[in-house]
Amino acid sequence: MTLHFNIPSQISTPPTTFKSNGNHDYRGDVEAQLNPILQNIDHRWFCQRSFIVHTEIAEFFFVDTTPFVDKYFLKPKDHKYDWRGVLPRNKFNSKQRIWKQH
Repeated sequence: MTLHFNIPSQISTPPTTFKSNGNHDYRGDVEAQLNPILQNIDHRWFCQRSFIVHTEIAEFFFVDTTPFVDKYFLKPKDHKYDWRGVLPRNKFNSKQRIWKQH
């Protein structure tokens, strides 16, 4: 995993980096990216599987849809996926569907 924290010096207040996981993240150590220790290294790092960012003019929804894609589970080809925190899949997907309804 590569973290990109080099923000150009002309930006006076570097923005928070909002990230949700995607399919390539599960091919490595997915839990490392979700680890809150990264925020201790750089307070701008924010990574969760799914979350909402409320602003004054808009709401941004970040949703990790990878666990909903059957082919990653049924036909992974040569890829090895790190499904910690997702299995059992039916339980995880149920939580995500409830979360999206709120």
